[in-house]
Amino acid sequence: MASMTPDPIQRPPHAANADWAAEPAGISPYRITTERPAHLRDWRLPRQWSWGTDGVWIGYHRHTQQVIDPLGRTLSLVTAPDPAHREWLTAEARALGNRRHRSIPTTYVYWPRDDEAPRGPGYVRHWIDGIPLSMQLRTQGPDTIGQAMTRLRIVGSCLAMLHERDETHGAINCEAPWMTRAGEHYLLGWQWALPPAALPPGKVPSLQWTVVAPEWRQAIAQGGDWWRPTQATDQFQLGAVISASLAGATWERDGEDVLAALDARGDVPRSVREVLRRALSTDPAARFPSMAALLETLDRAIGGESSLAGLGVGPVAAVPDGDRETAAAWQEARLRAATGLDYDLIEQLGRGAYGAVWRARDLALDREVALKALNTGIAQDQAAIARLRREARLVASLAHPRIIPVLEFAERQGVAYFTMPLTPGGSLADRVAAQGALPLSEVGPQMDALMDAVASAHAAGVVHRDLKPENILLDRNGDWCVGDFGIAAAPGESGAAGTLAFAAPEQLRGVPQDEGVDRYAMAAVTFFALTGHLPFVAHDPELQLWRQEQGIDWGTSWASRLPGPIRAWITRGLAFDPAERFESTAAMREAWGEGWRAVTEEGGGEGGEEERGKDGLRGLRDLLKASMIFREKPES
Repeated sequence: MASMTPDPIQRPPHAANADWAAEPAGISPYRITTERPAHLRDWRLPRQWSWGTDGVWIGYHRHTQQVIDPLGRTLSLVTAPDPAHREWLTAEARALGNRRHRSIPTTYVYWPRDDEAPRGPGYVRHWIDGIPLSMQLRTQGPDTIGQAMTRLRIVGSCLAMLHERDETHGAINCEAPWMTRAGEHYLLGWQWALPPAALPPGKVPSLQWTVVAPEWRQAIAQGGDWWRPTQATDQFQLGAVISASLAGATWERDGEDVLAALDARGDVPRSVREVLRRALSTDPAARFPSMAALLETLDRAIGGESSLAGLGVGPVAAVPDGDRETAAAWQEARLRAATGLDYDLIEQLGRGAYGAVWRARDLALDREVALKALNTGIAQDQAAIARLRREARLVASLAHPRIIPVLEFAERQGVAYFTMPLTPGGSLADRVAAQGALPLSEVGPQMDALMDAVASAHAAGVVHRDLKPENILLDRNGDWCVGDFGIAAAPGESGAAGTLAFAAPEQLRGVPQDEGVDRYAMAAVTFFALTGHLPFVAHDPELQLWRQEQGIDWGTSWASRLPGPIRAWITRGLAFDPAERFESTAAMREAWGEGWRAVTEEGGGEGGEEERGKDGLRGLRDLLKASMIFREKPES
C-alpha cells in the first residue's frame, strides 16, 4: 500500500536543515532531495524561470521541487512521478485553484503536459518555509495551549469551509499541519481531499501515517475497503492531532496513549479537554454535529476559562502600564484568536486610544476589508462595547454611496469588532500631506458629494461630530467618503467631543449641539483642502475658542489666494455663532455649488504646484500639532 502523503512542502532554507538531516528513515513521509529526480530531468521551464536546489519526496505519490519565477519568488513545483497519476494531479490542482483559505497554500499556475517543451503536468504553489507538526514535536516539544488553540481554529475553519461544500479532507495527521517561522499555519495532504472518482483505483493513504477513525477499524481488520472519509472522521482526525500536539506525541504511533499524556498535563483546562474528547468519541453520532459547532463550543469554553488569560486564546489579563510592546502583542494575538475563523489580519492601518483598524481578508468571500476593534485596555468595558455597537448600528442605518458602510458587526470571545469596505486611497489628510493644497476643480465636486452624504445622515437624525481630513476616506476611484462615526450623536446631545482643529465652538464648550457642528467642520475641511493649512492653529481649547471668535485672517498668503465667493462661503460656515452659519446642510451645499461652479467657469481658484506643495508640508505640521481628541463628557 502506498505511503500516506501530506502535500507539497520543502525543507526550510535556514537552521532547521539540521532537523531535516537528522530525521531517521521511516519516521516521516518526507524525504529531502538536493538533485532533480529522474522524472524532472528532461523538463524545460518557461523563459525567466529557474530551478532551485531543494526538493522533497512526499511518500511515493508526489514530489515538490523548488523553482524561482520571473519575479524572483521561491515557489514549489508539485508533480506526480508516476505518469499514471497525471489525471489525479490535475484534479488536485483544479480543486486547489478553486479553494481559498489562509491555511491552503496559494496555487499560482498549472502546466499541462507539453511534449514539445517538454514540461508538465505540474502546478506551482506557495513555498512553505516551515516544518510539519510531527517534526516540531520531535525537535521542539509540545504546543503551548495558545499555539494548539490557534492551530485548531485555523485548521478547523478550513475543514468547516470544505464541509459546507460537501467535501472532506480525509488525511489529517501530524504530518499535515505545518507552521512557518513567522507563525503562519498551513494544512497539507490535499491530494486526498478529492471525490473518490478522482483518485486512482485502489489508492488510499498509508496506514503508517494515518489517524484511523474508530469506524474504519473493522474494515481494516477484515482487509476490506476501509478508507471512507466523512465530516465525522475529519473531526476525529483533527481532535487526535490537536491532542497529540498538546501531549507532545504523534497519534499515528502512540494512539490513545496520547489522551493519558494529555490528562497528565496539568495546564490544559478541563473545558478544552472536554471539547477534544467529544471530537474523539468512538461513536460518530456522539461527536459534534459539525466542525462549526465544535469551533463555537471551543470559543464559549475558552471565553470563560480564566486559566487561558494572556495566552492569546481567551480574555486577556491587564498589561502592566508602560509595557506597550507586550500590550500590542497581546492585543494582536487576542484579536487574531477571536477573528481567525472569518478574517486573516494582514496589517494594522491605524490605532487610537479607542481602537485599532486593520486591513484584513474576508476568508469566506475572498476580499479585503477594514476591520475595526476595541483596544485591549477597554475591550472589557461594557460602555465601550456598547459605543462600538452603536457606531455600527448608526452607520448601518445610513445608505449613501459616500458613507462607508458596515459589512458585519460581531462579538467573539469578548472581542467586539466590525468590518467595512477597504478604502485603498487613504484619507484626505494623507492626500494633502503628499500633494499639498488641492485645486478647486477637485475639491468642488468632492465637497458637493460629501455634503450630500452628511445631509442624508442629518435627515436620519445622525450628527457625525468628528468630521476631519483623517475621517474622509478615498475609495479606489479617488472619491471622498465619510467614515468613523465613533462619536456620532443625535441632535441636542452635549459633551466635549471631537478633534480640536475641526471642532465647532459649541463642541469645545460642551454645550448642546446640532447639525451645525458638522457644517462648521465641513467648512474647516474645505479650507484645509484648498490651502493645506488649518483655519485656526491652537494647542488648547481656550486658545482655539479665542481664535475662532476672531475669525480667519484672510491676509495670509495662502488664504488670500482663494476666490471671493469661496472665502465668503467658508467665513459663513466657520461663524462663531451657530445662528450665523447656514441654516441647513442642504442650503450650505446649494451655496457651495453656486460658488465653486462660478469660480471654475471664470478660470480662477487654482494655486501653483510649488506653492501647493509648500502649503501641504506646513499644513501637515499644523494638523499634527492640533490633532487633539476630546473625550466625550456628557452632561449629568
